[in-house]
Amino acid sequence: MTITPPTDYTPLQILYLSIIILAAQELLQVIVSNLGTWIRSKHIPVRGKHLDVLSAKDLLFIFINKAMTGPFIWCFFTYVWIKGDEGDVTWGGLKSMSFVSCVD
Repeated sequence: MTITPPTDYTPLQILYLSIIILAAQELLQVIVSNLGTWIRSKHIPVRGKHLDVLSAKDLLFIFINKAMTGPFIWCFFTYVWIKGDEGDVTWGGLKSMSFVSCVD
């Protein structure tokens, strides 16, 4: 099986990638919001002003953020694909990873 470089993706493939990423975000949101109930942990008390109702502006910004995640990840994959071939992005695996190499 060969991997298609992200530079060769069609706009429809980028849209599919965005939809898959959006679906994964929504699944993660359901898991995170219900995890405390599932493991029967105590609730953390709310301190300060809490936004129980989001305004239309809030929902618009959330939607734009979620919608831009797919194209951002495509741009990231493209950068890593191109720079990886040039040697700027190294794939040493877990053996070459250390605290110093991560901070450096």
